[in-house]
Amino acid sequence: MPGRNRSRLPPGRTGCFTTSIARRGGCPIEAGARPRRGDSEDAGAARATRRNAMHRRFRATLTAPGARAACLLAALACGAALACGAALARSAPLGAGEPQSADLRPLFAHWGLDVRRQGDRGTCSVFVMAGAIEFAKARVRGRTERLSIEFLNWAANAAHGDGKDGAFFSDLWKGFATYGICPEEDMPYAAAFDPKNAPSEFARDRAIQAHALGLRMRWIKEWDPRKGVDAAQLAEIKRTILRGRPVTGGFLWPKQARWEGGVLRMCPRDAVHDGHSVLLVGFTDDPAQPGGGVFIIRDSGRGGPEGRLTYEYVSAYMNDAASVESPESAAPCAGLPGIALAALGAFAARPLPLTAVRLTGGPLKNAQDLDAKYLLGLEPDRMLAHLRRCAGLEPRARGYGGWDGGEGKQLTGHIAGHYLSAVSLMYAATADARFKDRADYIVAELEEIQNAHGDGYIGAQTDSKGVDGKVLYGEVARGVIRSGGFDLNGLWSPWYVQHKLYAGLRDAYRFTGNRTALDVEIKFAAWAEKILSGLDDAKLGEMLNTEFGGMNEVAADLAHDTGDARWLALAGRFEHRAIIEPLARGEDILGGKHGNTLVPKLIGELARFIYAGNEKAGAAAKFFWDRVAHHHSFATGGHGRNEYFGRPDMLNDMVDGRTAETCNVYNMLRMTRTLFALEPDIRHADFHERALFNHILGSIDPAAGWTCYMVPVGRGVTREYERNMLDGGFTCCVGSGMESHALHAHGLYYESGDTLWVNVYAPSTAAWSAAGAGVTMETDFPEGESAALTLSLATPRQLTLALRRPYWAGEGFRVEVNGEPVADPPAAGSYVKLARTWKNGDKVTLTLPKALRLEPLPDNPRRVAVLWGPLVLAGDLGAEETARRRGRRGEARKDAAAEDAVPVFLAAGEPVEKWLKPVPGKPGVFRTDGVGKDRDVEFVPFYKLHRRAYGVYWDLFTPEEWAREAAGYGAAQEKQRKLEAATVAFVQPGEMQPETDFNFQGEESTVVRVMERAARRGAKWFSFDLPVDDAHPMALIVTYSSDERQRRTFDILIDGARVGTQAVERRTPEQDPRLFDVEYRLLPDAVRGKTKVTVRFQAAGGDEIAAVCGLRMIRADAER
Repeated sequence: MPGRNRSRLPPGRTGCFTTSIARRGGCPIEAGARPRRGDSEDAGAARATRRNAMHRRFRATLTAPGARAACLLAALACGAALACGAALARSAPLGAGEPQSADLRPLFAHWGLDVRRQGDRGTCSVFVMAGAIEFAKARVRGRTERLSIEFLNWAANAAHGDGKDGAFFSDLWKGFATYGICPEEDMPYAAAFDPKNAPSEFARDRAIQAHALGLRMRWIKEWDPRKGVDAAQLAEIKRTILRGRPVTGGFLWPKQARWEGGVLRMCPRDAVHDGHSVLLVGFTDDPAQPGGGVFIIRDSGRGGPEGRLTYEYVSAYMNDAASVESPESAAPCAGLPGIALAALGAFAARPLPLTAVRLTGGPLKNAQDLDAKYLLGLEPDRMLAHLRRCAGLEPRARGYGGWDGGEGKQLTGHIAGHYLSAVSLMYAATADARFKDRADYIVAELEEIQNAHGDGYIGAQTDSKGVDGKVLYGEVARGVIRSGGFDLNGLWSPWYVQHKLYAGLRDAYRFTGNRTALDVEIKFAAWAEKILSGLDDAKLGEMLNTEFGGMNEVAADLAHDTGDARWLALAGRFEHRAIIEPLARGEDILGGKHGNTLVPKLIGELARFIYAGNEKAGAAAKFFWDRVAHHHSFATGGHGRNEYFGRPDMLNDMVDGRTAETCNVYNMLRMTRTLFALEPDIRHADFHERALFNHILGSIDPAAGWTCYMVPVGRGVTREYERNMLDGGFTCCVGSGMESHALHAHGLYYESGDTLWVNVYAPSTAAWSAAGAGVTMETDFPEGESAALTLSLATPRQLTLALRRPYWAGEGFRVEVNGEPVADPPAAGSYVKLARTWKNGDKVTLTLPKALRLEPLPDNPRRVAVLWGPLVLAGDLGAEETARRRGRRGEARKDAAAEDAVPVFLAAGEPVEKWLKPVPGKPGVFRTDGVGKDRDVEFVPFYKLHRRAYGVYWDLFTPEEWAREAAGYGAAQEKQRKLEAATVAFVQPGEMQPETDFNFQGEESTVVRVMERAARRGAKWFSFDLPVDDAHPMALIVTYSSDERQRRTFDILIDGARVGTQAVERRTPEQDPRLFDVEYRLLPDAVRGKTKVTVRFQAAGGDEIAAVCGLRMIRADAER
């Protein structure tokens, strides 16, 4: 029988059905109030007025203590919301290049979602809405169970005070938004309607968990039985199906339906009545069919096979249309069915969504809380200021500076992108509406900026001369390409910056459900597509020699989120073949390459493998991860020195200095979580734990929330903090840190069918919705040794818990289920799989014993890190100033040498527990016992030791070896210490941050790698600005390489005055390459009254400039 299908809207509202709730410090903000091109003057002015009001209200939320803007629906607070479909008025019919058919039935079949029948009841609309919710849930979770039709029918009645069988779509959604929906087994469908039938308290408790899915309803056409859908709405229905979403449809229905070949035939208006609801799950363009094609439907009221409706019928008689969408479109079935099925088949397990896991304590929760506080302390208008200015719009506040500054060659705009990702992720991780408010605000601002440009572009970069980046992208589009490691046509890594903006828009769409973000991203991608459209492979290869972040990733993700394969083609344009092809062949080419240039592009290749099945991309990504994790990484999970990879398994000469950039590790963890989903291999989980609890937690000061650029692992080092987080340098690692600490709950748990993988032990709760289970993890890890997992279940279920037994959990490891020991657990480095029928309150306890151990470097067994279980221990070497004296401050005292010397340990060959002992009364603290030369050292977990000088790697000797080596070892340390104490400034040419910090300028110069070290050489000239100390005579020490293929001759100038001419001869075959230093004395007049000078290298005599591997300005009168 027909059921009610009409979508009832509140009086005076159209499009988006919302119910605002008052919150402290704010008032309702009208959805959709943003400027649009093509508006009438009056309409545009009205929207501008509303937008200004929105801006004022948003600003009010920033200044009200604890305020939350009241723009969020009550439903959205619990994870379910309605989205306005007003943008559909601008939709155009499908273009000639768009797919001409789609069919979601294979996905329904994959998840076991067969068509259910309504019987003699008028509940067709309830079946349709429940089917759309089931499908959306499967998109988020990777699987689903059948949901209760009876409960949803009850919920609609309860929400509206009705007592009828069947409901309008809007009533059903309000019921879902208020009460959720429970599994079918908790409230089965009855053959006859009973208005007194109500769910049990247990069913209601389970139903409310559905709000964690974050679903929203998007109207394509509001209910109006007087007319069907227009051409734009018909096209949008097709696009929605192409994006992998079925469409709920209510229709005027024939009083006597006539089907021919499974197709419902047209009939006159006096032969239809209101009405019937079906779910549209596919379409085929077919000129032979009335209207030009048919839609495939699922019909609960019709026996037999699924039917079809012609475009003619839909255009004439469709009352309303809507889709149920999820903010986390990263589920494996989003997008085109082809893209969807490729992704679906790729995953063997799926992380529980960020919305379903909550941290409840421990150091991860502390880091998340610090990050949340920091994000709320930043001002969106300031990070948008330069973007607005470059679009010809008035900035609303003074822009931020540092790397995000608007003057000269900067990464301007990267912070807005990082921040948009961060607040979107934090909203998913906390459900705190303040983060969604900020995401929505930034998206609306970016839409205005994009509209002001008029061609899809968003950006604010300029070159060092102030030339607008948009102009320089135009050069690229014409094939005029000047590229280097971090420079493209004078811009600092421009595609890297754009990647951050794309990723922010993607995350705002996926994690907050902001559809405008997707619309803006699509236009932005079309702009990029146009820029690259005229470039052949050779020109693309030139362009890709400049760092481009993860542009291939965001383009592939856009294909996934939109179902438009065109964006997979764009992702392929960013395939850097010079890197990808050798990696796919299994060649480790990492040595000498910039770390955080490579990791994001390999994440992008992994996305291309997942969405498009590109085997070469997958092979390259997997090989890359394995080489980095197991052949290039330090004990902390970090890698690289001065931002660059060295040779595989050759780390002895890599550990000292500026090592382990935080961006790299953040991106490696993103890759690691995805790889575990593809291949649930414990080595991925092991690396996740190592990098998370050592480097990532070690990169944030646990008191102040300062984040770190470098988190060094050497001997006598300090962390590189950003100490002015609110108005400082805004480096890349400040940006990635915003995102990183919002993701700590991601990847703790994975699901695969009836199996839950527990990978990381952290205090948390999780909703395992596919199994109808709640999970509570209580643990004192990482410093403690116990963990307890408790299950909450409505009814007993056959499930498998796969609990990671880490490689370090040896003797004493124990698992108990409800107090009963598990016999014969598997060996360390595997999963304990507990398959049984679990009931509510069942508890699994684990003992995770930690022991001390040494991890030597692969190329030097006598240089070791000390670990306690998974935790790297750092040796405390005193106040930060201790390391600074060894560095470049020049404040050495006469007694500093003995105090500052980094000890060695005379303990080679001895068990570590024999010479490193627990400190009584200080859990997790250890101290060497009589083996330190010339002092013993206290060790604490690396992630906890902040604002101190420390060591991670240590040299071991036997007493006999030390007697032989002491003089030379100490002399080398002392020579280096004196040189660094005399140093005013050191520049590493060829590296991004130092060249920016010291104002690199040049013409026809390139970055090169010489003997595993960054360098710069040139055909004309290049220069740096170095600080000087005019109270002392100055000298410049330049490091060159003997590895030149021809003679080089060039001049060295200080502020335009030549201080030397250097010749470097061609290296002959019998000579070994080496580095050597040349010292140039500066005349007193060259520095008198100055704080800095310009050091310029200039080609002479028709030759070129040799590779400059380092510049050091020193006090020439200091002891050396």
